[in-house]
Amino acid sequence: MKTLYFDLIGGISGDMTVASLLDLGVSFNFLKRELKKISVGGYRLEKGHAQRGHVKAALFSVIVSSLKNYSYLQIVKLIKASRLSGEVKTNILRVYEALAKAERIAHGHRHGGLDLKQLGDIDSIIDIAAACIALEKIGAREIFYSVIPVNKAIAPATLELIKEKKVYFTGSLYENVTPTGMAILSVFGKQIDTSFKNIFLIERCGYGAGCADPVECSNVLRAVVLKRPAPAMETDEALVIESNIDDMNPQFFDYLFEKLFEAGAMDVFIENVIMKKTRPGFLLTILSNAENLGKISALVLSQTSSIGLRFYPVQRLKLSRRIEHVAYMGIKARVKLAYLPSGGLKVSPEYEDCKILAKKTNEPISKIYNDLKKKAE
Repeated sequence: MKTLYFDLIGGISGDMTVASLLDLGVSFNFLKRELKKISVGGYRLEKGHAQRGHVKAALFSVIVSSLKNYSYLQIVKLIKASRLSGEVKTNILRVYEALAKAERIAHGHRHGGLDLKQLGDIDSIIDIAAACIALEKIGAREIFYSVIPVNKAIAPATLELIKEKKVYFTGSLYENVTPTGMAILSVFGKQIDTSFKNIFLIERCGYGAGCADPVECSNVLRAVVLKRPAPAMETDEALVIESNIDDMNPQFFDYLFEKLFEAGAMDVFIENVIMKKTRPGFLLTILSNAENLGKISALVLSQTSSIGLRFYPVQRLKLSRRIEHVAYMGIKARVKLAYLPSGGLKVSPEYEDCKILAKKTNEPISKIYNDLKKKAE
């Protein structure tokens, strides 16, 4: 599972975000192709490099040849009508929603009434869309960012977006944190500071240059792709509880399974067996903690035709695992991630969540399962 960390060395803006992701390896040609899916003209894109202090960084520029400006409602319609993926559309609109809310509050219009034309210039639309496209391409399941450097040039809307966030003050006089950059972080990321104790391995890093080149600091945004080290396998003890059953209506097993899991069973399964006098029957097997033995035994003896059972302790060797919530067309689904000692990953979307998504979206459940698996890998 990938983790992305934004280190705001010189600050953040929309173009710095895109540049840092291009420096991480997102294809510039891919980005241009995706942006053509939005019906906006009057611009061209440039990618280059710039020296900021002692750091060489990627530079992303939107060169505008049209003065056309879009209102907030026009932007919403424009993005919804585009041919971008559903996930990218949703994220672009979430960024614009965060921006619009901050601008309204900053200008004293908490309940609307402000024409947000300052958000609708072409380069802002392209910066936000490009950032959302590139972030989807990177495929990070977690995004973190550092403490935020602020100064006297900060815009009122940016102040709204960084409320309750950790900041430090610099002496620089240029706008080092823009509303667009901060809106992207507020939608995608979570702030951490130097007390963050998680252990990661650095996979690669990229630098995005800002337009200004101040003397006092390197005006760059650093994006770092991290991965968690493979955890050791876990061991524990459990009980195996078994009972042979040969004269029970098999339809009743469905209810029995439900009650056993409610009682704390970790796993339940049945096997077809041939019993004495060659009668066909079932071997009921339950995996449980020792403290649940009494409850589970009582259920087996009361809810089945069995008149006895056996149990014995076993040791288990388990892969470390966790549940991730992965978005699919704006809806969260659970995906189980199990970590192999080699550093590999086993990914298993939750079937019940896939079924709910299939009903809501009318997409084939196999496609939903495979898409969720790909997103989580």
